Amino acid sequence: MRHRVAGKKFNRNASSRKALLIGLMKSLIEHGKIKTTLPKAKFLRPEIEKIITMSRIDTLSTRRLLISRIGDKVLVSKLIDQIGPMFIGRNGGYTRILKMAPRSGDVSKMAEISFVVDLVKSEIMKETKKKVSEKSEKIEKVKKVDARVIPKTEKKQKTSKKVKSEGEIK
Repeated sequence: MRHRVAGKKFNRNASSRKALLIGLMKSLIEHGKIKTTLPKAKFLRPEIEKIITMSRIDTLSTRRLLISRIGDKVLVSKLIDQIGPMFIGRNGGYTRILKMAPRSGDVSKMAEISFVVDLVKSEIMKETKKKVSEKSEKIEKVKKVDARVIPKTEKKQKTSKKVKSEGEIK
């Protein structure tokens, strides 16, 4: 019987489970989606949802709490500045777990956990728009430079004379 069984142990001690959870959270925040085993995805889901709920409100105390839980200031700022505002109108259910084909090596159940709002596509769209605008600015600058008449420089002819040494006889 399963009476009073709290959660999965993953054959690890408490500190290793905590490190696993932090690593999974960091990867999910950084990439927007991760592929992992189904039990690990189910283990990650409630914790990441609590963190996203905290990140919806940008205060100094929430930043400090998130830094203490995640341990990375850059990811916390990304979480508060980009991910949190996307979920302001939503009360929970920030992530989805999609079941995938089993892993070929050990046939373990695999799953992909990602945010409901597609963070990866929105970031890619922003980056491509920036890159396109930067490229168009560079092209315009190059066209302006090409429009000017630049005089051609004459090529210098190679004049290499071998100096005969004094002891050398022809």
